[in-house]
Amino acid sequence: MPTRGMNSRARTQQVDQRPSSRAAEQVPSLRPARLRADAGVRPGTLAEYLPEIVWTATAEGANDFFNQQWPAYTGLSAQESQGDGWMKALHADDLGDVEAWWRGCVDGSRIPVMRYRLRRADGEFRWHLARATAMRDASGSVVRWVGNLVDIHDQVVTEKQLKVSDARYRDLVEMSRDAIYIRCDGKFVFANAATAHLFGFASPAELLGKSPLDFAHPDFVDGLLQRRQKLARRRTPLPPYQLKLIRRDGSVVDVESIASPIEFEGRPAAHVVLRDISERKALQVKQVDLVQEQAAHAQAAALAAHFRLLAEAVPNMVWTTAADGYLEYVNKRVLDYMGCIFEDIEGRKWVNFVHADDLGAVEARWTESLASGIDFEVEERFLRGDGSYRWHLARAMPVRDDGGKIIRWVGTCVDIDDQKQAQTLLKSSRARLETAVLLRTHELVQANSALRSSEEKLRNLSAHLQSAREAERTAIAREIHDELGASLTAVKMDLTRYIRTFRDIPAASRDLLAGVAALVDSSIQTLRRIATQLRPSILDHLGLWPALEWQLEEFENRYGVQCSIEFNAMPSGLAKDAQTALFRIVQEALTNVARHSRATRVHVAIGESGGHADIEISDNGIGIPADKLSDPASCGIQGMHERAEAFGGRIQMESAAGTGTRLAIRFPLRDAAEKIVAGEVA
Repeated sequence: MPTRGMNSRARTQQVDQRPSSRAAEQVPSLRPARLRADAGVRPGTLAEYLPEIVWTATAEGANDFFNQQWPAYTGLSAQESQGDGWMKALHADDLGDVEAWWRGCVDGSRIPVMRYRLRRADGEFRWHLARATAMRDASGSVVRWVGNLVDIHDQVVTEKQLKVSDARYRDLVEMSRDAIYIRCDGKFVFANAATAHLFGFASPAELLGKSPLDFAHPDFVDGLLQRRQKLARRRTPLPPYQLKLIRRDGSVVDVESIASPIEFEGRPAAHVVLRDISERKALQVKQVDLVQEQAAHAQAAALAAHFRLLAEAVPNMVWTTAADGYLEYVNKRVLDYMGCIFEDIEGRKWVNFVHADDLGAVEARWTESLASGIDFEVEERFLRGDGSYRWHLARAMPVRDDGGKIIRWVGTCVDIDDQKQAQTLLKSSRARLETAVLLRTHELVQANSALRSSEEKLRNLSAHLQSAREAERTAIAREIHDELGASLTAVKMDLTRYIRTFRDIPAASRDLLAGVAALVDSSIQTLRRIATQLRPSILDHLGLWPALEWQLEEFENRYGVQCSIEFNAMPSGLAKDAQTALFRIVQEALTNVARHSRATRVHVAIGESGGHADIEISDNGIGIPADKLSDPASCGIQGMHERAEAFGGRIQMESAAGTGTRLAIRFPLRDAAEKIVAGEVA
């Protein structure tokens, strides 16, 4: 309790304080007030009902409040105890110690716990344990002191008597209602009957040799170990500490512990007093629950009022029912629409306003929602005050408490009669439209079928033309190679023999004949090139893959573009016509590279997967604009697609400006191709 003469120190010095949770433990009765720095303990709070003395003082140290236990104990009125008046109850021999203790609390050299004597109303002085807590504002300045006084006279007397007679001490301790024990070397070395009872044992002897930590709740073991170390280091009494103990039967009990250092048989020990505060805790919980319940009721009332205010402002019909479906509220719009008073529809009488044709479905759906808790939604016709029925969309949702239990239903009814009539007209129009669509669809199907037939014929014609063209090219190439090639070769041989035979002909004639021979050689080379372009003989003699290698070499030699080919596999089973088509597609792709791409490198990869031959051609050129890939005017690209589709193949092109072009060709091998031709695969 503060004393006068300490005001200036209280303003300027900090007091060593425990965290706010400890402060709440030291003054548990103040917890509902949340220990705000700007709120002291006042009459009417829980402090009035604590069995111990609770006091508060200003930041300057002047006392301004005692709970009702103070006047009942000291006989001093609240008026007499204001300021320094409480000191009338202080023993004169303790005044100096109390002032020294208070200075120590202010300068931080002492903990805010002190024992001194107070005069009881009957004149007897009794020892009390005083505890003080500084309450601070946001800046850390002390704005108020809160403390309490616990009567420890019996313990003090017992401690003094222990020095005189251990037997006498034991008798006094055994009479205490508080659990008192001595701990030495971490074990019980003495315990009174109250301790045994508190821990759930029949006699104190059963506790001896056991560790108090064995009974501590796991959440408090670390805290108890820290208190042990602090007690051993400081050798001064520790402030009260609230914790939970686990009794022998497994039940949990709340206690408050006060520990003081002593010596037991010449060894450091601790004298511990445990007080069962379960009832106090239960009272605090009940008080908090009561406050919360009152707040919940007030909040519920405010929410109900707010809901009704909103419900009356909503342009739709709003209603609520109890959990069992009993109608308990409707807004004014419901009554205005039905032309009735609430009593006419209260409870379950609202069914009288539902159209007879809709009532069965509405009641079944409502019963299902009440039983299952799912949202309620139904379209129904309600009787209006003028006797007519109008369609409404009724919806309701359950309102649940924190435990998930339905406590009421909240619903609305929206007039949808105009929408219903519009839907009827819409259905009629839709039916007529569907009939017209069916007729038009039939016409389009027939036209589409004819178009597909034409496309198929056109594709077959195109394939036939390609095949005929290749056959014609082959025939022409063979004719040129066999006939013209043979003739030119014979001419060259005759010229060579003639030059060798007539050695004495004039030089001019010899030069003329040499020029003719060179012309014949050039004609033979040109003839071979034309024949090869018409139909490379390597394609017929060695097959597709060697022909592609030869084509890439020719392309590289002719255009100076670096070419490479990679065989991951050499697919077999391609029909001869399919090989020709693939060769022409690759030829066309290389031609496009030479004409448009400005590439310096071309790579061809050949593989096989899933019964298909895969050929991928990529370059590092300037790419093809996206619009050109699907441009019908791009004859070369469209021709490649047509060639591939004729044999069940497909071509995929990927390109973008500046990133080069990738052409993926996929042709089915013989088995898959036969299935495609037979219509077995798409």
